Amino acid sequence: MDDIHPPGPSSGFTLFELMLAVLALAVLLVIAAPSLGMLRDTVRLQADTRRFLAAIQLARSEAIRRNQAVSLCPAGAPETAGGSCADSYARGWMVFANADGDRVVDAGEDRLLRVFAGLRPGFELRNRSGTRVPFETVTYRPDGSSHSNRTFLFCPPRGSRARPLAVVVNIMGRARLAKDWGRCPWA
Repeated sequence: MDDIHPPGPSSGFTLFELMLAVLALAVLLVIAAPSLGMLRDTVRLQADTRRFLAAIQLARSEAIRRNQAVSLCPAGAPETAGGSCADSYARGWMVFANADGDRVVDAGEDRLLRVFAGLRPGFELRNRSGTRVPFETVTYRPDGSSHSNRTFLFCPPRGSRARPLAVVVNIMGRARLAKDWGRCPWA
């Protein structure tokens, strides 16, 4: 006898079933895409904020360890690693032993400790009220205290639904992360 099987029910998909599956997948992607964008922005915002917090903690610990003033300021050109402080943290920030308390890394007198990369495109660093871009230098004294209270608000790109994060520094020098501790101008 032949090994030919008589026609019967097949085990594959029909074109209609395949189209329904593709349509269901497309609907799920349309619904999930905004949430994935918000998740991406939130993760990037957290990474930048934690990097900034690490720089502040490095400045404080080095001031105590060296028994000398150590500063954190916006880096003018992170790739050159030196020079003077810039007017915005967007391009990066640097930590340096600051013997004379100015905004310049003086050759022979000051020591550059570390340079950090800047913010990702679209992200911004603001003051707590969101009215201006901070440019001030944060200087730690040998006892680990800072010279004033500060809030650095990290804002997501315009149009993002991610919530801003802040690094709050008190006058005693303690830095912490805070959620909902400020308002981005476009929120």
